[in-house]
Amino acid sequence: MAGPQTMLGDAIGLAISVFAKSDLDERVLILLTDGQDSGSKVPPENAARIAVDYGITIHTIVVGAAETTGQEAIDAETLQVVSETTGGGFFRASSREELEAIYARIDTMKSHDADVLTHRPTSELFHWPLALALILILLYHGTMSLRVLITLKAHVNHPELELELQPQKERASA
Repeated sequence: MAGPQTMLGDAIGLAISVFAKSDLDERVLILLTDGQDSGSKVPPENAARIAVDYGITIHTIVVGAAETTGQEAIDAETLQVVSETTGGGFFRASSREELEAIYARIDTMKSHDADVLTHRPTSELFHWPLALALILILLYHGTMSLRVLITLKAHVNHPELELELQPQKERASA
């Protein structure tokens, strides 16, 4: 999920739960990241040890410049530990071409076709503008109905209109 935090351990945990429900013989996870773990409930190293219990191999790919510092710094040591613990490979890509070469290298490893499952947590917000639109429509129609009622009441109470609204026979006798 895009945002200021990279939760590698939680992502591995989510992958473990998906693999646990599958009947695949070969379980491979490609972990592509541009940063360091910054908020996981489970540290990536612990998640990797759990992944081994489920027979999951994790290949880690670091994308970005190696010389970044601070919060944007890449924690290559942790990612190497994750990949080594699970029997996967650790890769670094600083350009699109390098990333394509890494994927080509991973493709040559033992693999099979699998259905792709993506998980992107979202909060649906469509109901707020929908509710606002409904309220505005109701207010508009309510206001128009009130205007019509007020106008009708004003016309019914007008003496000249009463004569016009009377049937033909009553007009002749008046």
